[in-house]
Amino acid sequence: MEVLVDVLVVLFAALTGASLQLGTGTLLLLYHEGLGRKVPKRVRRAASGYIFGVLIFTILLLATAVLLMLLWFGKALNEDGLIFLASLCIVMAGIVILFYYRRGKTTMLWIPNFMAKYFKKRAGKVETGAEGMALGMTATLGELPFSIILILVAANSLLGLPRAGIIIAIVAYALITIMPILITKILIKSGRTLADIQRWRVKNKMFFRIFTGVMYLILAIFLVAFKVIKGAA
Repeated sequence: MEVLVDVLVVLFAALTGASLQLGTGTLLLLYHEGLGRKVPKRVRRAASGYIFGVLIFTILLLATAVLLMLLWFGKALNEDGLIFLASLCIVMAGIVILFYYRRGKTTMLWIPNFMAKYFKKRAGKVETGAEGMALGMTATLGELPFSIILILVAANSLLGLPRAGIIIAIVAYALITIMPILITKILIKSGRTLADIQRWRVKNKMFFRIFTGVMYLILAIFLVAFKVIKGAA
């Protein structure tokens, strides 16, 4: 039962991370010069590099979190640490629901202006797959204020799995988080325009806002109900 709970926590954390929008928004910026149905080959290569960069950096971040927890604590967090993580999840739920998106018919996020300008500038200059990979890593780093709590929650639950299971779960977590940007790339390759995708994102902005917030709350409930209360019983 404990292993199942740990797997579910990792799954919910990954789904929450997948619902965050900075990665998808940056990928669309990367495609911006390829408007229409014919995307230049170099942009396609850069987009593939971008997705690979997000995947690799997510794996590195989660693996590092697991290693640091082992070095500092030697095991999964105790009840006090879990309550702290659950509290952060509740705070993040409120932040995402209330402040994650800017108001109006846009999917712009409440991120620092210098960061938004940087991503827009870099996305317009990416020429190769390696540069796309670097941009993907940078976008993943830029999402950390929202995703770090998910990484910590997932890392803590990974410590409850067998060693072989930890490696598989880390890769699975990263694969789940890149699903939206991978699907976006497939849609563009199949002929969908950036305008089509952006209209869909704007139309469903409220859904994603609520979904992400609810997922943070579910993580908090799981931690308290199945880790803190059950662990103390």
